[in-house]
Amino acid sequence: MAKGYHFRLPFAYHFPVEFPMGEVDSIKDPKQEAKWKRFEKLVYEIQKSFAGTTASVTLNDHIMGVDSGTERQIDVSIRQQVSQFPILVIIDCKDYAEPIDVVDMGAFVTFTTDVRANKGVMVSSNGFTTAAIRIAKNAGIDTLTLIDSKGVDWKTYVAVPMLLEHTSIGQ
Repeated sequence: MAKGYHFRLPFAYHFPVEFPMGEVDSIKDPKQEAKWKRFEKLVYEIQKSFAGTTASVTLNDHIMGVDSGTERQIDVSIRQQVSQFPILVIIDCKDYAEPIDVVDMGAFVTFTTDVRANKGVMVSSNGFTTAAIRIAKNAGIDTLTLIDSKGVDWKTYVAVPMLLEHTSIGQ
């Protein structure tokens, strides 16, 4: 069981995630595969562990765009039938060195509309600009940041200054 990854969710909800790494661990030499590809697989494995048995989670899906008339590539798709309604969630993974900006977010909003997704989610390795978050919120797009907390030396990173005072009531 791999440990040490967590999502930074909107509204500052944070929680650790434990999940079977499946395809991510099956890579013989991780240096041979592009970092962004491993990032996508990690997001896929996390979503697969959340989906349970009733939803279908697909890595590298392809859906025909209604407006564009072209086949669109989706990093991760989640499909589930709810009563007579088919539900589609698409996830775009961005392993960029900088926060996602308004241009990338605007393109994803258009992309989500083109494939008629019920929900769009963008996952970033380095967060989002304020303008990108505003665009996402107005369009109903969730913004998530996936952080590799295994790579942080928490002993040196976390320091909490404290003042201890001993008080007692004497007899």
